[in-house]
Amino acid sequence: RNSVFQIKLIDNGSNQKKSLGSGFRVGGSGIVATNYHVISDIVYEENNYRIEVLDDKNVLHRATLRAIDIVHDLALLELNTNNNMPPHEAAPLTINTDTMLQGTSVYSLGNPHDLGMMIVAGEYNGAVKDSRFKRMIFSGDINSGMSGGPAINAKGELVGINVASSGGGLGYLVPAFFLIKLLEDLPQQATIPLTEIAGKQLTTDQDEFYSS
Repeated sequence: RNSVFQIKLIDNGSNQKKSLGSGFRVGGSGIVATNYHVISDIVYEENNYRIEVLDDKNVLHRATLRAIDIVHDLALLELNTNNNMPPHEAAPLTINTDTMLQGTSVYSLGNPHDLGMMIVAGEYNGAVKDSRFKRMIFSGDINSGMSGGPAINAKGELVGINVASSGGGLGYLVPAFFLIKLLEDLPQQATIPLTEIAGKQLTTDQDEFYSS
């Protein structure tokens, strides 16, 4: 529970919530993973927005966007520790990329609206076929505000990241493999403006699409 967060993108001008999602501790100290679409506006309008992270004790933390994977809808945040807030102590989730059998139990976690953490039990039902973007099929509803939250197996290991729902008890997850790749890219991305990274990722994806 203390590894899962509510993520808010706040408009600095109006002080109103622009978007709402979830996130979780992963990798190194203070690193939080979420969906790119939850915080995407801050990439090109850095001065207009701020990222707020609410933990399980209702303590509000500020966070800085550190790395992005637009194609696979992932982002890495770093919790700020210089704003008189206590550092958040929680173990990062262990990532498991082993092949799963269809029907394996999976549990989607997140913080929809202001209801606190919710757990949605479902099953893994394979990968989406003939899709440009790799997604795992989750037989459970991913509620609004749970985007970016973790999907775990019965051992509590991360197997996917909540990304979308089509309703009717059907959701989609980003495979955890792509999060491992983004964590590996984190040191390099920290040295390059995120707008430049975003442009390069989109151009590369477009070129690969047209080539195929």
